[in-house]
Amino acid sequence: MTSFSFHGWLPRQGKDVAPGTDGGRESWDDIVLPGRALAALRKLNPTVPGEFLIQALAEIRAPKSQDPLAENFRLHQILVDGYRGIAYVDSDGVEQNPTIRFISHNVDDNEFLAVNQVTIRSAEVERRFDIVLYVNGLPVVIAELKRAGAEAAGIASAHAQLATYLREFPMAFRSVVLTVISDGIHARYGTPFTPLNHYSPWNVDDDGKPLGRLDPADMVEPGIDPDDVWLPVTVEMFDLVPGIFNQERFLQLQRDFVAFDEGADGYAKRIAKPHQYFAVTKAVGSTVDALESNGKAGVVWHTQGSGKSMEMELYAHAVSRQPKLKNPTLVVVTDRTELDSQLFEAFNRSQLLAESPINVTTRKQLRDELTNRVTGGIYFTTLQKFGLTGKEREAGLDHPLLTDRRNIIVIVDEAHRSHYDDLDGFARHIRDALPNAAFIAFTGTPLSTAERDTQEVFGRVIDTYDLTRAVADGATVPVYFEPRLVAVKLAGEVTEDGLTRLRTRRSPASTRSSANESRSPWPSSTRCTAHPRGWRRWPRTSLSTGRSGRPRWSRSSNRPARHSSSVQRVRSARTSTRRSSSCGPTGTTTLSTRASSRSSTQALRLTRASLPSTFAARP
Repeated sequence: MTSFSFHGWLPRQGKDVAPGTDGGRESWDDIVLPGRALAALRKLNPTVPGEFLIQALAEIRAPKSQDPLAENFRLHQILVDGYRGIAYVDSDGVEQNPTIRFISHNVDDNEFLAVNQVTIRSAEVERRFDIVLYVNGLPVVIAELKRAGAEAAGIASAHAQLATYLREFPMAFRSVVLTVISDGIHARYGTPFTPLNHYSPWNVDDDGKPLGRLDPADMVEPGIDPDDVWLPVTVEMFDLVPGIFNQERFLQLQRDFVAFDEGADGYAKRIAKPHQYFAVTKAVGSTVDALESNGKAGVVWHTQGSGKSMEMELYAHAVSRQPKLKNPTLVVVTDRTELDSQLFEAFNRSQLLAESPINVTTRKQLRDELTNRVTGGIYFTTLQKFGLTGKEREAGLDHPLLTDRRNIIVIVDEAHRSHYDDLDGFARHIRDALPNAAFIAFTGTPLSTAERDTQEVFGRVIDTYDLTRAVADGATVPVYFEPRLVAVKLAGEVTEDGLTRLRTRRSPASTRSSANESRSPWPSSTRCTAHPRGWRRWPRTSLSTGRSGRPRWSRSSNRPARHSSSVQRVRSARTSTRRSSSCGPTGTTTLSTRASSRSSTQALRLTRASLPSTFAARP
């Protein structure tokens, strides 16, 4: 509680807000503080008559569904965008339909409470929430804390306890933004509906850089097992509280970094992890600067599996709300149809974006949409749709200008694979079409070579989340390689002595040719023939030439001979072959022959061109 109070959350005990107390709850089965909520409404909406504020508060507190996730989405929209369900006629006879604000973007206009040990009851069960955080009387955080060292303590136990609370008191979580679990050492945050494996620590500083961690191996003397020594531990709650519950950052998380998806099975809720929060925040600022300068917004270098799709979704939402950009047009560009479809479906399910995305399927549609669009819009397309028509290529024309507006933002996914052909390729065409646009890249592997330099094309690296951090955070599963050595042994009755006897057993012919063998790696009796499988020594079932000069197979072979013309050419000189041929894997074979009609020796050199496939050796 001291940590929360240090960051501006006023500490209170559960009994201070119990039913019947001033500014407390109305009943034991509801944890909303209606008196404080109404006071905040009057402060934030001074022009709206009090009776309509009471009506608005009553309407949002009345459940429209028994599904806690659907109710959570409904309340999230109201807390972020305001409530427009009240209409009345003012004293001048003018009908009013105000947007009633429950939470202000300005920190100083809100009341922040941290309440310890909040008891909640139903007819069947009674539970006690360890910590409940309130903003303007509405519960926005529920924390389950286990005592360090307890037998049942653990992150999994705390998560299971929250799941029990959600099942027994689903309406208590209607306005909850996030939940926190801790076992006294480790601390994680997520949403009330997040699986345990997607809960995340907050392990970065205020600049988004990883916090240093002490390695126990560096804190003990050599030769001593760290497990045998008492060492200080890092209590992650001390990092999570200042990271998330800084009041301004918490309001940012609630407003811009919580996303809902709608699918066939209902809603799904997600909240940004630390690396996603800082990457998007930096990218938005860099984009605003780029549109006022050279158009290079930069590179978000995040490894695979770190959630780049969600980062692009959060970025699209946040950058669209920037007043300086005047409702920009976003063009999401990929280089593969499958990736384009995948990203489009993710954006299309999202309830965070102000408008539905448009999937561009043809080059004509792309040109029409970007030419006629004046403001806003989210388009998905592939880079190849910025190609030229046949007539434009024949005439040697550049890509036509589609718009020269400056509030165009091109979001490039997997940017390292393309966008380098800036002379006469797609990268040149997209810049001819959108000359004043800002380009931002998301990739897991930026390149830096003479021909392909991702930073040269898109600008400096905005934020980095590498594989080491991803594995440490549990965002990416580590892959381990362990070589397997296959055991080799002698089969059957074969022995080392038997192999030695076989090696030392030499025939008379091989003894006479020992001198030649010492000079060449191949036996002098080797006869070279062609074979279609590559350079190799062939066993006795190989192609050879008979006395007639024609190629033939040995008795054990049942296949026809190939490339006989090459062998035929060797024998056609009607020579008596001097058996000192040399065959090897170098691609050249020399056969020395002594012509019967001449006194001189004629050398015939055969290469791969003359023997088109391979040589095989027959002893």
